[in-house]
This record gives sequence, C-alpha cells and structure tokens, in this order.
Amino acid sequence: EHPTAMSEHILKEGLFNVVVTGEGEETLLELVRKIESNEPWDKIDGIVFKSKEGQIVNNARRKRIMNINDLPYPDWDNWCLEKYMEFRQIPGINLGRSMPILGSRGCPYGCTFCSNSNMWRRRYIMRDGKAIVDEMEYMKNKYHVDSFSFYDSTFIVNRDKTINFCQELIRRNLDITYRLPAGTRCEVFDEELALILEQSGLRNFMFALES
Repeated sequence: EHPTAMSEHILKEGLFNVVVTGEGEETLLELVRKIESNEPWDKIDGIVFKSKEGQIVNNARRKRIMNINDLPYPDWDNWCLEKYMEFRQIPGINLGRSMPILGSRGCPYGCTFCSNSNMWRRRYIMRDGKAIVDEMEYMKNKYHVDSFSFYDSTFIVNRDKTINFCQELIRRNLDITYRLPAGTRCEVFDEELALILEQSGLRNFMFALES
C-alpha cells in the first residue's frame, strides 16, 4: 500500500525504476514477461515507472480482480514461515501456531484516515466461504497450524457470506481458531452472528475505531 500511495516519491529516491500499484498478481506477471521479452512497459496497466529519459510515467490503473477465488494460495514454501511463527509476527493475541490469511479484498467504506480506497478502491469482494476454508484446511495439514489471523481491511461486511463461511468451518470440524485483528464494522452484528462466529472458532476481534 505504501508504494501505491507514494509511487513517485519512491521512484525519485533512486533505488527503483518501477512500482506495481494496487493488486499485484496480474500486473507483476505481465511486467516480468515484458522484461523477459525486452518489450516496452508503456502499455502495462497498474505500474508507475521511470523512462529511459528519467521521466516518471504513470500508467492507467489495472481493473480489480473480480474472481479472487481463483487466485492460487500464497507460496509459503519460499518464505521463512517457521521463523515467522516462532517470533509471533501475527497481529492480535497469540493462539498457537498461527499464520495469516485473506478472506476478502477492499472495503466499501470511505474513512478519511484509511489508505484502502487508494489501494483497493471502494469495492469489497469476499471469497466464497468454501474457498476460504479450503485454504485453511490445506495450510493446517501442510504446516501443522492451528490458528489463523485474517488480514482483511474489514472482514464482516456481507452477513450472508460470513455466516456461510462459519457454517463451513463448523461442518468440517477442523479444530482451529481464528481472529480478526484489523477491526471490523459493527453494522451487521447481532446475537445470531456473534454466536455462530464463536462456534466456528473466532477467539479475538476488534470493532473498527470508526464504529
């Protein structure tokens, strides 16, 4: 989010000659292919770069990825995951062997202090409950984790999808816990939702400051 917000500043510092803005998966892949084939960068949506003449070129923003269920899981094998867990680099309370996960992207709200609208725009897209739980089950089996920390800007926006996610977790009985440390809005909360969140393994969350 920092390079997206301050791309020109980063390029002027002289360490980099290109910045990927917003969602990076499709943009970075296209950029790498252009570099490999020695093609120009001026048609790549979603980058800001320094031209050969030293001018900063701000290309058009890339359209949001709509079907985030199709994105592959993060490549944790090429990350120091054990050290990450050993030093408890997960936000929120410590609940054991825990790793990060993302259940949605974006936020429909427009809080003045937040960088979300610049990074993701104002469109909220949540993964299907089954897709989220599929990833949790896969990571539990592969890395022997028993807890997850959601890095979503705000997780509970779509009440029906949230309940569907909880029901899927309960049905599979994975014996895992999770938390929502970044904060979530209070508009959709009621006793029914609170109960099913607790039953599905939610152990820690925060109401967002603006609530």
